[in-house]
Amino acid sequence: MKLKVCVIFLMLLIAVSKGIPPYNGQPGCKTEEEIQVKYYRFITNKTLYWKCVEMGKPAVVERCPNGQGYLDPVKSCVDFRQWYWTPLINQARPPSEPDYQQGPYQGPYGSQGYYGPYGQYGPYGPYDQ
Repeated sequence: MKLKVCVIFLMLLIAVSKGIPPYNGQPGCKTEEEIQVKYYRFITNKTLYWKCVEMGKPAVVERCPNGQGYLDPVKSCVDFRQWYWTPLINQARPPSEPDYQQGPYQGPYGSQGYYGPYGQYGPYGPYDQ
């Protein structure tokens, strides 16, 4: 039993160290169907959605206006009073997925992340207590 847990942990560690991104719903925009559907749910954030603009080009992340969330059944942003959770089990994956050789997904904040170019603590380092 311990060996099984160690093997699973080791496999997860290898996957994380190789930079394999978690599935976030991004379509590959490689089929005509994806271009016609155009909008796809962003799995981990209800205010974001994917938009297929051109076949063969990666989907782009779009953000709903303030106070709204993306509702997949209607394929648009709706007021949070009308928004409801749709279980992932009911959502089929897009017909294609992106090629991750272009680099791992950076998120809606770009390559510098949520905190910007200086990181979590700003240009002067961590706060000393």
